Amino acid sequence: MSGKQESPVARMERLAKRLRLFYWVAITLRNIMFWTMLIRITSLVLVVTDHASPTTVTSLVQLNVSHALSFLIMAGLAAVIKRTLGDEFTPG
Repeated sequence: MSGKQESPVARMERLAKRLRLFYWVAITLRNIMFWTMLIRITSLVLVVTDHASPTTVTSLVQLNVSHALSFLIMAGLAAVIKRTLGDEFTPG
């Protein structure tokens, strides 16, 4: 162990800085997933209206499901971090 002890306040500030970074990453990924999901849903609608083969529709649905799950995970992670830090400490 080192001879210098870190104060609890300094430790919490360091943890809060790291959590703010994770919050920013989660929000950015959530936004990317949202717009990608929206574009893929639009693509799916266009493919279905064009009477595409069932395999094409199935593959597009599978891509949308994975993006929807990623979106929900990122949104949940951001919500947990925001609740942990409190509104006054989270950016945006």
